[in-house]
This record gives sequence, structure tokens and C-alpha cells, in this order.
Amino acid sequence: MGDGEVAEARPVRIDELCFEQHGLSVETSRASDRLEVRLSGVAEMAIRDRLTRYLASLHEQAGAAGASQVVMDLSKLEFMNAACLRSFVSWIQRLLELPRGEQYDICFRSDGQVPWQRRSMNALRCFATDLITVETEI
Repeated sequence: MGDGEVAEARPVRIDELCFEQHGLSVETSRASDRLEVRLSGVAEMAIRDRLTRYLASLHEQAGAAGASQVVMDLSKLEFMNAACLRSFVSWIQRLLELPRGEQYDICFRSDGQVPWQRRSMNALRCFATDLITVETEI
């Protein structure tokens, strides 16, 4: 590295926030002041309660870690039903209830070729346009 370059922190897996159940795989890691989440598989009714608990724990971890951002990579998620999508809405509502100084940004990464992702991520962004961004892979 040259002068003035800063090494990017290598992501560290957060084991208690990783699971695989009912066709859904969730991997969570921390890199610097950011939490990174990768979902793959399917998120259907059978996983809704587990996903809701996971997002509550993620929210607590983000606050405890003083995270400035949570990156939620859904680009490998094949399908999410409406009940699981409501779990994300509840997570965003909890975030909005925090004082501004304790809030963190959310960046959703999605696959622009998957219609349900395009529609759903844009809908989630509308809940908090100042906190939520959507990055689309094409």
C-alpha cells in the first residue's frame, strides 16, 4: 500500500447471526463499521418467524456495534413471499423509531433481472428514502 491508503477491513463472520433453515441461507459478517448480510435460496412462510427473529437480532447487533450501515445482499435470493417481506418492513420501522443519531443506513443489493426483487426493493426504499438505498446488479 502507498501513502494515504487505508486497508479495507476483511469481513469477520458473526456466527450467531448465520443460519440455514427451510431453504434459506443467511450469512452475516462485520467489516469495519458495516454489517454485511447475504441471503440465498427462498424465503417462504415456513421461515417467516425465524427471519423476523433474525432481523430483530441483526438490528440489536447493528446498534451494539455502532454500525453506520447494513448491506443486505438479496441478489441470490430466488423468492420471498409477502409475509417475509413484512418482516423487513417491521425491521425498517424499528430503525425509524430510533433517534436519528442511532440510526444506520440500509443498502439492499438486488438482481435487476428478477422482477419481484426490483418491485420489492423499490417498495422497501419508499419507507425511508433518506436511510435506504438499492444497488441493482444487471
